[in-house]
Amino acid sequence: MTNIIIVLIIAAIIIFDIRYIIKKKKQGGCIGCPSGSSCHSGSGSCPTAEKFKKYHEEQAKLRK
Repeated sequence: MTNIIIVLIIAAIIIFDIRYIIKKKKQGGCIGCPSGSSCHSGSGSCPTAEKFKKYHEEQAKLRK
């Protein structure tokens, strides 16, 4: 019985996390942004995500 309760609690946590992620993405929020989706750039883009994207673009160019 205890195992079922623990599994239900973990499942609820995962479901609420997934709902939060989907909701933030639909709103255009940046999940994991250190500025908490309130970037000062005014464009609503996350500076961390932009750096991540640039880094991977540069790595892709180096591989070619």
